[in-house]
Amino acid sequence: TLWVDNMGVSEGVLSEFKDWFKDPATKKVWHNYGFDRHVLYNEGIDCLGFAGDTMHMARLWDSSRDKASAVNTKGAAAGGAAGAAAGAEGEVVATKGYSLEALSKELVPGMAKTASMKELFGVKSTRKDGSEGNLVRIPELREIQ
Repeated sequence: TLWVDNMGVSEGVLSEFKDWFKDPATKKVWHNYGFDRHVLYNEGIDCLGFAGDTMHMARLWDSSRDKASAVNTKGAAAGGAAGAAAGAEGEVVATKGYSLEALSKELVPGMAKTASMKELFGVKSTRKDGSEGNLVRIPELREIQ
């Protein structure tokens, strides 16, 4: 995974990678290539060297996957929430969505759990009485920085 901070004092760092992104000989595997290519194109980078898109490969591998489906270990549908949840009798529910996290859990057994954006940067809401609420929101990127 490559995360490039390109805001504030770091503005312009992305351009350091421009030649790599534009090199057709350097094959790159993406997750949701359409989105990433659009964002990079807006920065003046025309990405070449496409080798694959894990999100689309996951759909081809198992066409029953959707953005956030879940199936319990007994095989019954368990609703549309992403991530693990408890089924009717407390059995574990495994995600079958095509998020990078869901694919990694299924395809790389024993991989350490990654922290979600909400876990890393989430801010709990404040109730009218000033106490901490249950709702967690992810602040705008400029706020996180």
